[in-house]
Amino acid sequence: MESQRRVKNILSEKGQATIEAVLLAIILTGAFMAATQRLREKQTVQKFAEKSVGYVKNMSTYGTWKEGCKPLGAGGSGSVKLANCHPNSINRALSSAPE
Repeated sequence: MESQRRVKNILSEKGQATIEAVLLAIILTGAFMAATQRLREKQTVQKFAEKSVGYVKNMSTYGTWKEGCKPLGAGGSGSVKLANCHPNSINRALSSAPE
């Protein structure tokens, strides 16, 4: 008698796992959408990657890791002349008589 009752209970709870899985998927999808919307609003990923990408850009463009080494003219916002930034260009004008 009791074994029949157990079988009946298991069969009556047959769809519970499916319903719980669907509810869990809905909750996780909503949380993911809310988190991505917040990250977009605050531009977290852009701020996170901007500085490191800037370093790599300076190295590939100007040959130095320093941020202030950008062209001074033509829209550049550099604070240091490029001749004083790159290790190979220091005292280049005086290469025949280095200091």
